[in-house]
Amino acid sequence: MTCLRVLKLCDSGLLEITRGTENLIHLRYLDLSGNKLTAKVLGRICNLYNLQTLNLSHCGLKEVPKVIGNLIHLRHLDLSRNRDIEELPETICNLHDLETLDLSYCGRLVALPEGINRLVNLRHLPNDHAEILYQIPQGFEQLTGLQTLRLFHAGKREDVYETWNAELRNKVHIRSLTIWFVDAIGRAEQDELVRNEALVALQPHPNLRSLTILDYQGTQFPGWISSYLNHLRVLRIEDCNYVSTLPCLGKLPELEELSVGTMRKLTFVGREFLGIAGDIDGSMASSAIVVRFPKLKKLSFWNCPRWKEWEDITAEEEGSATVSIMPCLKELKIDDCWLTKVPHRLLRKVSVEHLTVQGFVPPIQKEGLWPEDRSARFRPLRRSYLQRIASRNPIRLQSQCLMDSFVP
Repeated sequence: MTCLRVLKLCDSGLLEITRGTENLIHLRYLDLSGNKLTAKVLGRICNLYNLQTLNLSHCGLKEVPKVIGNLIHLRHLDLSRNRDIEELPETICNLHDLETLDLSYCGRLVALPEGINRLVNLRHLPNDHAEILYQIPQGFEQLTGLQTLRLFHAGKREDVYETWNAELRNKVHIRSLTIWFVDAIGRAEQDELVRNEALVALQPHPNLRSLTILDYQGTQFPGWISSYLNHLRVLRIEDCNYVSTLPCLGKLPELEELSVGTMRKLTFVGREFLGIAGDIDGSMASSAIVVRFPKLKKLSFWNCPRWKEWEDITAEEEGSATVSIMPCLKELKIDDCWLTKVPHRLLRKVSVEHLTVQGFVPPIQKEGLWPEDRSARFRPLRRSYLQRIASRNPIRLQSQCLMDSFVP
């Protein structure tokens, strides 16, 4: 037993550490998740100096023992779902080999340790649903190896200046980033510049693959979103209720999934969104092929109640062989957006295979593309209607669903 390398005691109903565990000095992996333990009890295992992975998820911890800093070879520490932890001991910053620190669902955790910059090998810092963890410690910019930072909270006036110091634009290894503006920076007109600057300051490195923006209270998106993230594959924009227009996203070369939801001031989506405003005519004349949203596979809009119009492409652009828009699109979803004008020519040109509409009666019903009877809560279209769509629209439409669509 003294040579044991892996020990899993998850969900074992433990209140105490099993006798003899503290003597397993060759242990590399220890899983105690799901057991109701205290910091005092955990202190007994903190002499296992060869330990590399320690899972303390969902242990009902209220504090983390200071002696955890003795586990100097620890690489992965899971403290997730310990909702009563309010702070972490500074000794955790002695774990110089630490690569993963999971703080997800630590709902009362207020701040990271001040010496977190000493965790020079830290790669992953997942902190989903750590709702009040928004303070950025000094020295955060030194964590240049970070790859995952799922929730980065900003919102107070002083946070704007701290975000510049965080230097996210220099975090070359970050692949996934969620920016969540927790608190209002201000509602007054004079604070608009401050609110806009908050997102400007959070510009990530162009190597980013996934970006989510939540509760942004500025009135416009910064230019780096549309012109800087050439490796971005997933973009989600949610609860940005002060923005009335979408940025130019059609030129992002690697974007595969785009979701836009709960933008209550959004009324109009123009050609600028596709990235074709002002530069298509010359391309058609020169026979150069223009591709917008070249790799987009999934596009969804939801809960934009004031969005009335989606500007269409021109007839020339629809018929031009030199203009390609969303050539890889598989799914298009529109939910609770109450459009009164949809882009017929654009929908005919894109190669959408699955179309889902929920919560409103689309105006293209009047043109015979969709049936008059919308009383069903969820109903795939009958074959006859799919044939009608196919006859009028040469795209490869494979399925179409109407959900909660009612005729007034």
